[in-house]
Amino acid sequence: MYELLESYPTAKGRPNGSEVFLNSLELTPAPPPGPLKVAGPVFETFAPPGGGCSLSMPAKAKPFTTPAADGSEAGFTQYIAEYGDRVYMLGFVTLPKELNSESITPTIFEQLLIAFDGKRQAPPTPSTTNRMQMQTLFFTRPDGDVGRADVTTSGHRAFAVIMLYPPGHAGSPDIDTFFNSFKLLPPEPKTK
Repeated sequence: MYELLESYPTAKGRPNGSEVFLNSLELTPAPPPGPLKVAGPVFETFAPPGGGCSLSMPAKAKPFTTPAADGSEAGFTQYIAEYGDRVYMLGFVTLPKELNSESITPTIFEQLLIAFDGKRQAPPTPSTTNRMQMQTLFFTRPDGDVGRADVTTSGHRAFAVIMLYPPGHAGSPDIDTFFNSFKLLPPEPKTK
């Protein structure tokens, strides 16, 4: 939207040249449309090394690892990408064999709420992504952002797909694209 505004004291009358000014706006042709059908990021498939999964990310994902409670290197491996006012994350952890992977989801949600200083909007709900059973949790942050976390387990691995976005943006195409792109990959062949 463009606006040209002219103001003047009525006692002095409209200044000379007003018409020239008001008719001077010229718009250059818009660039040709790109491949996007809706505004938003361009996603590329990202498969973290050794992650056993893939996900569409809107930018180059940066890795970081949260150490395990005992200080060892094994812990929650995370990747993060940002685009505009949104944050996209993927995390995974290999669980001890003695731990029942189905019982870990509530613990992961509690840890995420602590990490993001989040307040759950409702209890987690079951969902399905690419024929995988997931648990979905929505939460709010003190800055007003909304968070969504989808968690699933496979074997002795737990995966979390997380996104933070401004309130009122639920239902945006990029949010669905991000969460619906998560896939588990077949195990990598073992090398000798």
